[in-house]
Amino acid sequence: MMQLTRDVKYEDCGRIFRFWNFLTDYGTPMANGLDSPLSARLQNWMDVDGSAARVGKPSILGSATPDANDWWKIDPTCELTEAGAPLYACPLREQRDVASINMIWDQQLAAQLGDTVCSNGDRNVFCGKLGGVRHWGRTGELPITPNGEVTGPSGGFGWHLRWNDGPPRNLIIEHVQVSPSSNLMLSIAYPSGTTFEIKALSPSWCNPCNNPPWCHRSCEHEFSSLSSVQQVRESDGDTYYFDGNILYLRLVQPPWDYTGYPNWVFPENPHPPFSRGGESITKFGWGASLSISAFSCGGNAGVHCTGAVTSAVPAPCPNGFVQTAIDQCCREQNGSPTNSCIGIHGESSLPLQPYTFCDKVDQMDDVREKDQWCNHDLRPQISSECVNSYATVYTGPTMRKLERCFTRGASCLKTDSEESAIWCPRQRDERCAATDQLQDLQAKDPPEWCNSDQVRRASKEECEKTYVTTHTGPNKHGKTFTQRLRCRHVERDNEENACVMRDAHFCIEE
Repeated sequence: MMQLTRDVKYEDCGRIFRFWNFLTDYGTPMANGLDSPLSARLQNWMDVDGSAARVGKPSILGSATPDANDWWKIDPTCELTEAGAPLYACPLREQRDVASINMIWDQQLAAQLGDTVCSNGDRNVFCGKLGGVRHWGRTGELPITPNGEVTGPSGGFGWHLRWNDGPPRNLIIEHVQVSPSSNLMLSIAYPSGTTFEIKALSPSWCNPCNNPPWCHRSCEHEFSSLSSVQQVRESDGDTYYFDGNILYLRLVQPPWDYTGYPNWVFPENPHPPFSRGGESITKFGWGASLSISAFSCGGNAGVHCTGAVTSAVPAPCPNGFVQTAIDQCCREQNGSPTNSCIGIHGESSLPLQPYTFCDKVDQMDDVREKDQWCNHDLRPQISSECVNSYATVYTGPTMRKLERCFTRGASCLKTDSEESAIWCPRQRDERCAATDQLQDLQAKDPPEWCNSDQVRRASKEECEKTYVTTHTGPNKHGKTFTQRLRCRHVERDNEENACVMRDAHFCIEE
């Protein structure tokens, strides 16, 4: 991952995303075995507040090119950002993040990268599909090409790797970029009877020593075998499990220049992240790597194992559940998922929530703020400006009534029927945060009012620690709202001081 943004604002813009290919955009085929370059398939963007894609809530943006085969479509609530981009916007929730690795399985092939295979922008230079990677439980594959870089959504059940010519005898995984808060499992099918030597390797400049207490640094660490997938998932990333058909590993960000002191170390941030404005991108190290060597996997030589392997992909959901996302299974009833869902660790997981129009309004243009209507300004000439606009026609205590702008011919019109109107919550009144910290006198038993207690009438401090709720009810979204009034102390010259109700405001109860 290389891109992370927040607080993006657009002014008088038409199209906001475009993939540019200096060959195919001018009618010249790439003729390299695929219809897209690697950069188009791996394109991603962490939109931490939803402002870049104008979807209104934290999102991962990822490539929607046909060759990517919905690799970045994390769940069914993902949306295409706009026609022709092509880019998915998917809700950023729970452990979701972006991870990246680079794989080397054929040293001779890797030596040709950028020259006779997978060159940068040259036609008729092979960079076609040698295998694929898919999310557990999915069918669509992101192509694996001679360039072994794979970038994709992490925090799911796992990535399953496959090679057309069979699994590699020796696989190096380097440039691991994965957040410590986001789990990344890898799986590879190997022939039954295969044995493994799996090691974490430090860079060549690592200097091992075992002279405690002054020095006890290790530069190589051998992984140990466990007896289940879940044990590997919950491990510190130095274990594996082979069930006789599929090898499972958890990938973690390795230390910069060692593997332990002397035992395995799993630091949360082994490389200082790139940070700005309170947001961070995990960095990968250049030298550390993971080495997987397979033995007794068919044949005695060659890059790939020749023994038969299963075509099955790991099934992430337990019996009675159906997969709803790369990171979620929900209990099945009458052939459909219910709202009883679990995540990758078996923990409770909230049901998927699609983007709504109300999520997006803060990223759109309210034409009434400029004292205009939909058909004013440049909106009739720029269709994207039109459909990203709306008109507020009524503002209530907690809700706004909005009517969308839409194109018709050369005009930008407003929906004007009650059925097409959209009611959206207003932003929570800032005064609600203050009264949240105070005591509601109406919640006491029996209920009280501001001025009903002599202590509050006499003390400004005691009076202004409280408020009263005068109305409670549901809004049009089914959420509870209340009308609150602050208790304010009033000093009087010729009569007793008072604790009175002031400053009425409406609050959505969170």
